[in-house]
Amino acid sequence: MKTINGCQIVGDRMVKFDKSLRLTETVVPDGVTMINDHAFSECLRLISITVPEGVKHIGKKAFYGCENLKVLILPSTIETIGMSAFSKCKSLESIVISDNVEKIYSWTFNACQSLKEIVLGKGVKSLANEAFAYCECLEKINLPESLKQLGDKCFYSCKQLRSINIPANVTKIGKGAFAMCDALEQVEISEKNKRFVLEDGTIKDRTGKNGDVKIGGPLEYCY
Repeated sequence: MKTINGCQIVGDRMVKFDKSLRLTETVVPDGVTMINDHAFSECLRLISITVPEGVKHIGKKAFYGCENLKVLILPSTIETIGMSAFSKCKSLESIVISDNVEKIYSWTFNACQSLKEIVLGKGVKSLANEAFAYCECLEKINLPESLKQLGDKCFYSCKQLRSINIPANVTKIGKGAFAMCDALEQVEISEKNKRFVLEDGTIKDRTGKNGDVKIGGPLEYCY
């Protein structure tokens, strides 16, 4: 194992960050393709992390609880991001997701309370349960045309979310997906979407298979 910029490297994997060095910023070394589970978990001093081109996989809870992390630069080569990878990164303000990523797993950005801007790649097909729950500063997100599914409580308690679009290919919207989104004023459903229609503040399923999804309000009223 070797250590570069505080990153402990084994082969092409970054396995752990050395917290004892008390660094506030770091750059993951070139040649790394995988950031392991928990690699940067609860590195409270880190403010800036740059992940280079060539990294393809980010493990579960890889950046979990990096409460002071404000700047995170991800490469276009990213293909998978594990569950809770960025959960509780309370200072993170923006993120850009590669076009190669197909699924945002459960709790990936849960409780990123300062997150204002999210750019989802053109390949994202699924947003899992609570993927963006409690992102209290998020005002707007553009969902890509590739998207097919939104999980339960996907945007739960995104209190500043004001507008959102439902693309043509979406066939599932989970229970409470927009519960407690009390500022949500504009919901645009693609005219090409044959499954859902907006009526009286509720996203209604024309087929009856999905169930209706109410905009805002407590969870018990959003089934």
